[in-house]
Amino acid sequence: MTDPEFLVLMATCNGAARIDRQLASLSRQTVSSWALRVGDDQSSDNTINRITAFAKDNPGRVESVVAMPGGDLPHGIGRAARNFLTLLVQSHDRPDALIAFCDQDDHWYPDKLARAAAALTGHDGPAVYASSFRPTDDRLRPLGRPAVFPAGPSFANALVQGVLCGNTIVANPAAADLLRRTATAAIKAGVPSHDWWIYQVLAGTGAAIIVDPTPTLDYVQHGGNLIGVHRGLASRLARTRLLQNGTYRGWLDANERALLAVAEVLTPAARETALAFAKARQDGPRRTSDAIRALGLHRQTRAGTMALWLAARRGWL
Repeated sequence: MTDPEFLVLMATCNGAARIDRQLASLSRQTVSSWALRVGDDQSSDNTINRITAFAKDNPGRVESVVAMPGGDLPHGIGRAARNFLTLLVQSHDRPDALIAFCDQDDHWYPDKLARAAAALTGHDGPAVYASSFRPTDDRLRPLGRPAVFPAGPSFANALVQGVLCGNTIVANPAAADLLRRTATAAIKAGVPSHDWWIYQVLAGTGAAIIVDPTPTLDYVQHGGNLIGVHRGLASRLARTRLLQNGTYRGWLDANERALLAVAEVLTPAARETALAFAKARQDGPRRTSDAIRALGLHRQTRAGTMALWLAARRGWL
């Protein structure tokens, strides 16, 4: 049996310090039929030169390096999301490829794509694969346990929490087609992260969501991470600040605009849930907290769900 065709989408921005290691890990994949497309967000370092050198040493692997416009968004997770989503839209010429998303600074294990291919085999309808990961420092030394998702994937979780880590996501052709058709709305809405939006759309349309508990990469933690691993007291305090200063509410607003703009693709139950949550948020804190319970919205842990409910009561959602 021949290997499936993979198209790897990588968003870059001043990643020269670590991109060689990531590209080398791609070159060691046990699946041979993959190609890379890069969207570069105005890198001012040696990132493009490093990609060019890799392309020279690995003929046929790098299909294109596209310069992404800076636009009116500041550097941050919103620009990275737009970069990935733009690459996704531009992948319409590869309708039969599995789409894998790739950060510039991680380290993939050799069987990452092979595990995704095996998990997605037999799914003719929209299906997406995501895995656990191992958080590490810049020298690939472990920083705690691999990520776990005890509550599992669901639309009731996706509305309030993104748990599919983007650097692990692989979409089958049917899922990629669905995402391409709805990505323009997400770009226009300025969603905060492409992976959270992917989770919402696919969960809301009833797609198969496969979460592999086996880590497939080292998620490297360093000072330049746009989003790091959310663990420990410092992380909890940071999340509280995001709630208090309105950042999380802004993220919910953007996701809501994007999701309601493509509400026709959602299942009737998901559409009803999304509309009910949107109305409750407009009606004030008490209605929002009541809706969280009535609609079964939840985070991956009981403590997280209770914190969400308390945040709603305080008017932070």
